[in-house]
Amino acid sequence: MMSATKYQKELLKIMKSADWPDFERGHFLDELEEIANEMHSKDSTEGYLASLLIYQQLIEEMLKLLVRYSNLLIQCSVFPQEIHCKEIGKRMMFGQILGLLQNGLMDEETEKLITICQRFSELRNRLAHKITLKTDVKDIRRQARQAKKYHQQIYSLFDSILDQYRLALREYNKNYSEYEDLVK
Repeated sequence: MMSATKYQKELLKIMKSADWPDFERGHFLDELEEIANEMHSKDSTEGYLASLLIYQQLIEEMLKLLVRYSNLLIQCSVFPQEIHCKEIGKRMMFGQILGLLQNGLMDEETEKLITICQRFSELRNRLAHKITLKTDVKDIRRQARQAKKYHQQIYSLFDSILDQYRLALREYNKNYSEYEDLVK
């Protein structure tokens, strides 16, 4: 029987305590979502653009959390072996964070989430970077409405995927002693 490494002890601690990743400042994110919806409902160009930018940041935070969960589940699944998953950098952009998710755990819902996130990103880029090429405000309104729909779809998929991750982690928590026995 081998002695537990620092890595293994930390992972066992997480398994046992169920101290799983969560949003930093979750209440503030809720407030931002309310602001985004309020701005969108103003039916103005500035409201649409403001809501689009806030939705992007909210989606980015959802993606970061899913990456953290994916990494944790991968680490638990290969325990007692060590695996060092790529961490989210402080200055990572939307596409880079999405890339980390693509390199993690994959199922049908996650693939769908990634596809919708890519569509959202393309729409945001078209709207934000080519706003002077728009023919009228109606075009901005149409694209902003589509962005809101994407945000709602992403949130729904995020919620479902997060539930699946938490269920899987509960199994590690429930069977914690078996994993602890591997490295006593």
